Amino acid sequence: GKISAWVTTATSPLTVRYAVEVIVEVEVEPCLAGSYGAGGASCQICPDGSYNEFSGTTYTIEDCVTCAQGEFSSGGDQCTACPAPSWSGPGSAKCTLCLFGFAWDSSEEACRACPLGATCPGGDSMPIPREGYWAPYDSTAHSDIIYECPRDTCEGGGESAECWSVANYSLC
Repeated sequence: GKISAWVTTATSPLTVRYAVEVIVEVEVEPCLAGSYGAGGASCQICPDGSYNEFSGTTYTIEDCVTCAQGEFSSGGDQCTACPAPSWSGPGSAKCTLCLFGFAWDSSEEACRACPLGATCPGGDSMPIPREGYWAPYDSTAHSDIIYECPRDTCEGGGESAECWSVANYSLC
């Protein structure tokens, strides 16, 4: 950068003023890959769900690239593929969606195999009881538990809400 200053000298009754321009070279530490900014203390980590693989001093937040579907990042220099059977939408910090045949278990923060007696469409859906089964969906903490109806009730199964709550378990 440049620094400008006025210098005054007085060697006699005559005073002389003249401008001096001093150029100071300051070396700024570049931002590391996974961040953006003008370098040094201005560096910021890319937001969750994005990355910047380059280091330098001229990057802005727009240079942080959004992770693709099926990838995640908690800010950094790369996105990581979601481990099967989990999945993610674009720009995700975590893999919180599941492939078909699996259901998201919020207590374990992981995809679990679909329980017997249910269909699991994937995504962030809970298991859907099949015909002849019911689920205690009064709490998502118990969403992986599917019970068989011993009296051949809950004929609707699937999308039928009659087999989806503790209040209706007596139908079984």
